[in-house]
Amino acid sequence: MSSHVDDGGVPPQVSTKASERKAKAAHELRALLIVAGYLWVFFAALAAYRALITQEVTGTLVFRFGYNALAALIVAKVILLGRWIKLGERRPGGFLIVSVLRKAIVYTGFLVVFVVIEKVVEGLLHGERARSTVAALLGLGWDEILARLLVVVLALVPLFAFVELDRVLGDGKLFALFWRKGAQ
Repeated sequence: MSSHVDDGGVPPQVSTKASERKAKAAHELRALLIVAGYLWVFFAALAAYRALITQEVTGTLVFRFGYNALAALIVAKVILLGRWIKLGERRPGGFLIVSVLRKAIVYTGFLVVFVVIEKVVEGLLHGERARSTVAALLGLGWDEILARLLVVVLALVPLFAFVELDRVLGDGKLFALFWRKGAQ
């Protein structure tokens, strides 16, 4: 056997590229599950709070938690897409809080764009015009729209605080601190 082929008959660079892709996919899946898990807990807490306030504690609550899990996965994927295109990235060296707040606001805007596109496509599939779908969204009222935007920004601040702290400390170190036994 030649020295440039490993025991499996695969050249080392092919094996390395395949393992790099596998590691990257595992890293992305882990990131997706962590972000989705965080968002699901947040969305589920809001759904439970709303159900208690409106006294709608029925069988639909379980459905809402499932719906929130799906919504969290979709929003997490949109957030990871934003990270992939380096949305909200600026040069490092500024205040960490500014970076966290900027990302929370920029990603909220990014999510709004996705929600509007989703609702317009959904409306078009149901035979509605795009303009009427957007009008229906705006029909919620500015107070409702601003309240929802504020909730999303507030949900994203802790998430991006964690992400930015992890970036500053070194990729994975903050996560390791949280999950290491006997951490003090």
